Amino acid sequence: MLTSYVCLLLYSIANLCAIVLRMRKDSMVRVDDEKYAWGFFFSSLIFLLCSSKNANLYVTCVFGILTLLSMVKLHLIPQLNIPTDSFRCPLFPLLPCLGILGNFVLIAEFDFMTWVYFLSYTAVGIVFYFFYGIKYSKLNQLEYS
Repeated sequence: MLTSYVCLLLYSIANLCAIVLRMRKDSMVRVDDEKYAWGFFFSSLIFLLCSSKNANLYVTCVFGILTLLSMVKLHLIPQLNIPTDSFRCPLFPLLPCLGILGNFVLIAEFDFMTWVYFLSYTAVGIVFYFFYGIKYSKLNQLEYS
């Protein structure tokens, strides 16, 4: 179950990155409109979790409206980085948004212990990565040499 959770989450992040990269002129320059893509990502996750776990109706409606509004806003943002010689996503950004929503529908159906395992393994990984980075960072080595 944990592997399925991680695969669905990574595919959702890949869809999000497809939306964000299409907004940028250059792949390294951030744009102010990226906040709508991230807003859609998190509001849709919270909306689908609330709707599947029978949460408060008002909270579910608020996040459902936020998801819908951010999806509409994503459709109104002009696309700056449209590839002409490589793969182009049809029905952009509708298809990546539906991919994110579909994955979150499946993620929302996982049981509570899968969430606990995922969050605990993620916390251990972040702590390990943080302390490893402090010890072996090139900037840290340059500072003390």
